Amino acid sequence: MGPRPAELAAAPDVHDALAPGQDRFILIAGINQETIVSVRREDDKFLYGLSFEGDGTVPLAFAQLANVKTYFVEEGHGSLPNNGEVERAVIDLLETGRTSVLETSWTPSRRGVLREVPAARLAPEPFNGRTGGHVSQSEFRNLLDEFAAPPHRTGSQFVAPVGTAVKPVSEKAIVIGRKRQQRIDVRLAHGSITQVDTRAVVIGLFSGVTPSGAARAIDQQLDGVISEFTERRMLSARVGEVFIMPANRYRMGADMVAFIGLGTYDDFNDEVLRLAAENVARVLVRTKIDEFATVLMSSGSGIGAANVLPNLVKGFMRGIQEGDDQGRLRGITFCESDRERFDQMHREMLRLSATSLFDDIEATVEIITLPPEPAVAVAPTRAVATAPDPVYLIVREMPDLRPQETEANPAASFILRASVLTAGSKSTVVTDTIDVDGKALNDCLQFIETRDFNHVSLADFGAQLTDLVLPPLTRKALEKRQDYGLVVIHDARTSRIPWETVCIDGQYLSAGAGLSRKYEAEDLSVAKWLEERRLASDLKLLLVVNPTEDLPGADAEGKRIEKLLKEDPQIQITKLEGREATWSAVRAAFRSGQFDAVHYAGHAFFDTNNRARSGIICHGRQVLSGFDLANLEMLPALMFFNACEAGRVRTVRDRKKGEATAKRLETNVGLAEALLRAGVGNYIGTYWPVGDAPAKQFAETFYGAIMEGESIGVALKRGRSTLREMPSVDWADYIHYGSPQFVLKHKN
Repeated sequence: MGPRPAELAAAPDVHDALAPGQDRFILIAGINQETIVSVRREDDKFLYGLSFEGDGTVPLAFAQLANVKTYFVEEGHGSLPNNGEVERAVIDLLETGRTSVLETSWTPSRRGVLREVPAARLAPEPFNGRTGGHVSQSEFRNLLDEFAAPPHRTGSQFVAPVGTAVKPVSEKAIVIGRKRQQRIDVRLAHGSITQVDTRAVVIGLFSGVTPSGAARAIDQQLDGVISEFTERRMLSARVGEVFIMPANRYRMGADMVAFIGLGTYDDFNDEVLRLAAENVARVLVRTKIDEFATVLMSSGSGIGAANVLPNLVKGFMRGIQEGDDQGRLRGITFCESDRERFDQMHREMLRLSATSLFDDIEATVEIITLPPEPAVAVAPTRAVATAPDPVYLIVREMPDLRPQETEANPAASFILRASVLTAGSKSTVVTDTIDVDGKALNDCLQFIETRDFNHVSLADFGAQLTDLVLPPLTRKALEKRQDYGLVVIHDARTSRIPWETVCIDGQYLSAGAGLSRKYEAEDLSVAKWLEERRLASDLKLLLVVNPTEDLPGADAEGKRIEKLLKEDPQIQITKLEGREATWSAVRAAFRSGQFDAVHYAGHAFFDTNNRARSGIICHGRQVLSGFDLANLEMLPALMFFNACEAGRVRTVRDRKKGEATAKRLETNVGLAEALLRAGVGNYIGTYWPVGDAPAKQFAETFYGAIMEGESIGVALKRGRSTLREMPSVDWADYIHYGSPQFVLKHKN
C-alpha cells in the first residue's frame, strides 16, 4: 500500500497556500535529536535517512521559515513545552521580544544523513513485547511523549496562606503553590511501596543494619538481592552515599531502587536526614528521573512522622532546586502501610503546606490507596531471609580530646557509649554512656585464665562484666530482647570485651536467639565468595593443620575434624598439614574458588602497628596476612579459627595480670579484622582454647546444621546450646563476625 497519487500531487499546493513567515513570528526549534530527514526507495523497500538536524520528530528544514528568527535548544519534540530553558525563554520573548536563554545559531557537528535504516528498524515492538498488567501506568502516560507534552494532573485549587491552622485529614487533592516556577505532584500513598507505579523507589540504609520494613518487602520481590548485597558489604550506607540498582517491573511497579546511606543509627539526626534526601534527589534529577517514591526513612528507629517528613521534604526540595534546572522532576510519592503512621504523615503534610517550604515550588498533594501485595509471591530463585529483625547494639569508645600517649594503654580507663536499636513495630534507639575502669576490666578478663573459670562461675563473671561495660539505660533495653537475635557492632577498643559472656539478670546476651558481631570500619573489603559454591549441594572444606608443627592441640583438632566430617558423603575435605601448609600453597587454595570454608588450627599473628598485616602463620613462620588476600578475586565464604595452644593451662604464674587473656583477645579479633578487610564474608573464632569434647560436639552440630541449609546464626545457636547442655563453659567461647542470616549452603 503506497501514497495516493492525487493527494501526493496536491501536496506542494498546500505548502504554497500556507502563510509566509513574518518578522513577528518566532521559532524555537529542537535540535541534536536523531530525526528522519529523508527517504528513498531501494528495490522493494524504503530506506530512511537519519540526522541530528531535528527534534526527533520534525526535521529542522521542515520547521524553519524564511524571515523568522529561530532559537535552538537540545530537546526532543514532545518535551519542548516542559523544558525549563524553553519556559524561561518564552517568558522573556513575551515580555521583551528577545531572550538570551537560548542560542540563535547552531552548526551541527556532522551535516546531512548519518545513516539509513529500513522501515522495520523504525517500528520496534512496544514495551519490549510486554502487554496488559506488565505495562505500568507511567509508561502508558508517557506513550505520546514524543509527540505531545505529558498532561498535568488536575486537582482542586487550594493555596494555603501562611499561618493557616491545620484542619482535619481530607481525602481531596490539594494544591500548594505561590510561585509557578516548578510544579511537583506529591502523592501520599497508603500501602506497600512495592505496589507503587513510579520510575524509582528510594530506601534509606543504616550502616551495619540488615534492611528491614520496606527494604525487606522490596528484597522479597527481588529474590533476596538486597540481602545478598548487604552480606557482601556492597552497600556501605555512608551518609549521603547513593547506590542505584535496576528493579524488576514484573514483580514491582518501579524501574530501579535507589539506596541512600544514613550512617550509623546512633549518630543519626535531622541534619543527616536532610543531607541524605538532598543527595538522592540530586542524583535522580541529574539522571533525568521524573518521579520517585519513598517511605518515611528512619521511622523504624522510633522517630515520628512529625520529625521525619519535614526533614525529608526540606532535603528533597533543596536537591531538586539545586539540581533540576530544567524542571524535569514531576512527582514524589510518600508510602506508608501502617494506617496510624499514614494519618500522621498526612496531617504533617497539611501543616507543611502553611510553611515556607513550598515558596518556590507549586505542589499538588493527592491521597491514593495502593493495591494490596499479592497473597502468593512469585517463587524466588534463592532463599530470602525470613527471620525476625535482630536487635542491634553499637558500642564504641568515646573520643577523648585530652592529650594522651600515641599507643593507648589497654588497661587505661575510657568512656564507652552504647546504643541499642530495638526490634519490632515499635522499635526505637536507646543511647547511654558509662565510665569503664580499665584496671577493673583487665582484672575481670584475667579470671578467664584461672581454673575457677567454668560453667558454674560463668554467670557471676558475666554479671560482673555487665556492671563494668553496659550503661543502665541500654542494659534495661536489652533485658527485653530474648526473642530476638543480637548483633553487636564495635570498634577496636571494645572488640576485646567478651560480649558473648555478658549476663543480665541471669540471661546471657548470646543465649536465646543468639549473638553475632560486626566490626565498625569504613574500609572493609567487599566479601568475595563464589555464589555457585553456595548453590552446590556438597560442602568443600579446606583444613589447614599446625603449619608450624609445634602445637599438639592443633594436630588433635585436625584429626578430630577430619574424622568427624569425612563420614558425611556431601562434605569433601582437602588437608594441608605441617610442611604442606606453606604460604604459597595456602594462598593458592584460598584463591582457587573451590572451597566453601576454611578450618584453621594453628598460630595467628597480630600486628599492633598495621592491623592489615595480621594473619595466619604458615610453615616456615611466614604470615599469610589480610593484606596478602586483599587483591584476590575469590575467597571462601567462611573462616573457622580455633585458638589452639601448646596446652590449656589456666594459671597466672609467670604472667602479668590479664596479659595472656588480653593478648589472645586482641590476636583473635585482629585476625578477624584482617580477614574481613581482605574480603572474607564470615569469621568464627574462640576466646580461649576449647576442650576436646566440647570442640568435637560443637563442630558436629555446627556443620550438621550448615549442611541442612540453615543460616550461620542458627548453626551457631545450635552449637552453643549443645555445649551448654553438656554442661561446658566453652559454649560462650565462640564468636562470629558476619551476617547471622548468611546461608552457606542453599537447599533447593
